[in-house]
Amino acid sequence: MARPASTMQPTLMIVCVVVAAAAGASDPGFEAWFSTELGVARGRRLQVQGSIPPYVRGMFVQSGPGRFDIGNMSFGHALDGFSKHLELRLEDAADGVRATFSTDFLQTGFYKNSLKENTIAPGMVAAETNPPSRRKLGYLNLLGPNDNNYIKPQFIGETELMTSDTNYVIVMQDPSRINRTIAPLLPSSLWESHWKDEPGLPLGHLCIQAAMAHGLTDPETGGYVTAMGCQAFANVKPLEQYHVIFRIDPSDLQRRVRLAKVPLPPGRAPSYMHQNGATERYHVLVGTPFHMDLPSVVLGKGLAQGGLVSPTGEQTLFQVVNKRDGSVREILAPGFLMGHVVNSYEEGEDIVLDLTHMEVETGGFFSRYLLSNMLDKEKRDSFPKSSILRFRLKPDGNFTREPLLPLEPEDDIELPLIHPGLFGKKYCVLWGVQFSAGGRSFASTALIKRNLCTGENVTRFEEGRYVSEHIFVPRPGADGEDDGALVGLVFDAKTGESVVEVVDARTLQRLATMSTGLRVPFPVHATWVGGADRTVAFV
Repeated sequence: MARPASTMQPTLMIVCVVVAAAAGASDPGFEAWFSTELGVARGRRLQVQGSIPPYVRGMFVQSGPGRFDIGNMSFGHALDGFSKHLELRLEDAADGVRATFSTDFLQTGFYKNSLKENTIAPGMVAAETNPPSRRKLGYLNLLGPNDNNYIKPQFIGETELMTSDTNYVIVMQDPSRINRTIAPLLPSSLWESHWKDEPGLPLGHLCIQAAMAHGLTDPETGGYVTAMGCQAFANVKPLEQYHVIFRIDPSDLQRRVRLAKVPLPPGRAPSYMHQNGATERYHVLVGTPFHMDLPSVVLGKGLAQGGLVSPTGEQTLFQVVNKRDGSVREILAPGFLMGHVVNSYEEGEDIVLDLTHMEVETGGFFSRYLLSNMLDKEKRDSFPKSSILRFRLKPDGNFTREPLLPLEPEDDIELPLIHPGLFGKKYCVLWGVQFSAGGRSFASTALIKRNLCTGENVTRFEEGRYVSEHIFVPRPGADGEDDGALVGLVFDAKTGESVVEVVDARTLQRLATMSTGLRVPFPVHATWVGGADRTVAFV
């Protein structure tokens, strides 16, 4: 039986580390993970080595940058490459399971314009290109298609959307074809589809940023709930700026139904948001001191190089929004940057919020994943590490914070995941990707499991195998929140190919592998679509 995470002190420490290398790992082949792979596949049958549990049937979908150069120009950031879509289908077959793999470049406006011009076309990027081009293009970057979505595939109803951290959303027709792009009214092309807001938003406000990659599905409506920021072109105190929580229903993907308009203090711009929290009764917006500087973006600055700014001394603003009446409670904390929310839930009148945390001075993951850092061992190894913190937000406006993993204060764990049926509820188990595993180099990535209730600590590290995000498939009739399988990609530098692996979620023992026959460069987020049981009968 799983026990709720009622204390931060582990009652039992079980350490199980699988290591296939000496401590002085040399990062073999790591930099190839950030290089172009032009290979595509359509319905390729993969050979399964090992045994895949019979309940792991469905579709594993992932996206990420697949091409880092065109003509004589290359990108300067790991998250700027041209988007590539990946799909693995696992289906019952006479011989057990059929694994079918497809991957191709998204035929976005940005990609097609770049192919036509044989260079990187106008568009907003995280970093300046090589040779420099964004500054010369200036405001044309803001007017580009800006549809190079690679962050996370999401499904609203039966429709797949390719998302990012903006209000530019790609509606897919099938795994290789785009149906249409939905874009904000400003800035965008007149011929694109635009959002229909109910009620309408004031004219003149630029609602570019949105946590589209990490929303939540409303169990009552099937709608997709997330938040966006609306700002004035210049951050001038009298001008209204705010966050909006909204829902997109499967019946009309262009329609955004406002659930709450959340005002910001005068002179504070909306925060760049990748993910927020949610509990049974509350939306929890995490307003870090990280804001889009539109004048700098117009001048062609990359988001990691001045397009996103952190005002000196600004605090992080938690906005706790009551789902029933829209009332807002604000809590200020010392400023920090974040990557992902692990989970959030209510404990009495407190809200517990676990998230991956970085100091403001580091510039967060935008600075960390500059290719000038990723491709330089000394720089990537010396970059400050992240940590997972637990915030407890009190009803009186106070808060506490502490390391989620007291024995690993600089855990450098990212891409966290939990049982999908426990979002917004107490939980014990998390999985993720740990960088700098075992005190090694940054590129020493490991698949990890941590049990917050028992102290169980399982880490699987293998030199030359670079781990990306896995997803959790619960076993129907499970007897615990870790009863199931993990599915994810690993880049095997020895073979130069990426491998899909199926892993026992309890032990992290590998159950099966499927080589894709090509390299999948630095994939970002994955989504699982299938008949997996999401009920939580064991709690």
